[in-house]
Amino acid sequence: MQHRVRSVLLSAPGCSLLVPVSVFAELLSYETPRPLAGAPDWLVGSVGWRGVELPVVSMGSGDTGACSGARFAVLWALNDERADRAYALLVSGVPRVHVATADTVRPAPGEREAFVASHAYVNGERVAIPNLSAIEKALSDMAWGQQATQCEAG
Repeated sequence: MQHRVRSVLLSAPGCSLLVPVSVFAELLSYETPRPLAGAPDWLVGSVGWRGVELPVVSMGSGDTGACSGARFAVLWALNDERADRAYALLVSGVPRVHVATADTVRPAPGEREAFVASHAYVNGERVAIPNLSAIEKALSDMAWGQQATQCEAG
């Protein structure tokens, strides 16, 4: 029996992303992210979601999403002891569900990037497979969660 992974294809600034549907929580309408002091380029700010502030990560070149169709894909954290930990990816357009199999996903060459585990072709479309663990570690190293505490206290 062939392995099948239900996935979501997301359009992000400069690339398409393939993530497992199990981490995809919700798609949010775009609003200007609130800036975070001293944040690196990939952390474009934060947005409110269900009473907490989520860090917003851009997989592109620091694009803040001012283009039409920009949205936020809320992803549940994979490697956190808190079951409610989430963050947002800056995306555009409408996510597409895809069942990934060895027949529909083929390896693709690509340069090593900080938050990309690998590159692939999905039905002929070049995609990046994000390294969700690396994203979560980088957020954790930046005291992830302080924004949520500040939002709840405010």
